[in-house]
Amino acid sequence: MGRLGGRGPGAEKTIYRLKKLNSRHTWKGTIIHEAIAFLLKFLLTNETLDIEEFKKAVVDKMREQYKASLTGEYQANPKNNFGLLEHYYEEEIDDEAWQLLRDDVIRSIDSFIGSKFWEKAKTLSMDDCLALEGDLRGSENIWKNISPDLNTWKNLPSGPAADNFTVDGVKVWVKIDFAYPEDDGSIRVIDWKSGNSKNEPDPTQLNIYGYYASEVWDTPEDKIHLTAYNVNQDEPHKRTFNKEGKRQTREKILNSVENMKEMLAEKDANQAEEEDFPKEENDNFCRHCRYRQVCKPELVE
Repeated sequence: MGRLGGRGPGAEKTIYRLKKLNSRHTWKGTIIHEAIAFLLKFLLTNETLDIEEFKKAVVDKMREQYKASLTGEYQANPKNNFGLLEHYYEEEIDDEAWQLLRDDVIRSIDSFIGSKFWEKAKTLSMDDCLALEGDLRGSENIWKNISPDLNTWKNLPSGPAADNFTVDGVKVWVKIDFAYPEDDGSIRVIDWKSGNSKNEPDPTQLNIYGYYASEVWDTPEDKIHLTAYNVNQDEPHKRTFNKEGKRQTREKILNSVENMKEMLAEKDANQAEEEDFPKEENDNFCRHCRYRQVCKPELVE
């Protein structure tokens, strides 16, 4: 790994490289999201798929990305090459940890296939689908053109484009995992979770999706049902949406924007000064930060 301390020449390139790298945990989440989207695409287009063959393809993709990361090619071209932070920082991760990661992915796929969402998807067509892995009705990204060829899927780039809407002039980005109409005319919005925690997730993300559905899909608040489904834990967390929830979400978005603006040296120019953002003093926290090479290089020497 090339060491680079401080903010000298080349720091911006290093920051960009670090931004593009994946931790093994975010990698797991991305693979799970892509796998579920691919499975749903098959159902919604009435294709048939050998599930065991698909799971093998998922593991093969993970192995290929892992090997690609080991080569270090991402250092010269981080935009077009896969890389893991654990490899970049030469962290000692034992084989068992990587195997558990793979097991989590396969367990999550099995949980999804055994869920009621899989059964519901069997009754839907692509025309029914309001959102699939960020592919919102009317938007364009790679999921619309996905091939049923597993070899093509294994080489598919990650990260379909997110969509956005505005809240009082503020642009808000959303990437909805799955949404469809229920039989009673309501809408179900689902967010896949893949972590190891069994705690109920922060409701803010789901509420923003509810806000989007009410504004862009012109759906009454009480007709929007929100679910965070942890496929790793096979645990659904349901939330209701209503006018009060929408009001609170709007306030949270606007307050968050104002709080960020307060940190700016010049609000109108959207300009910040680095000295207004002191470094975190807790080195234990910094040891887990992806940007520690630039901010605190002494921690990676």
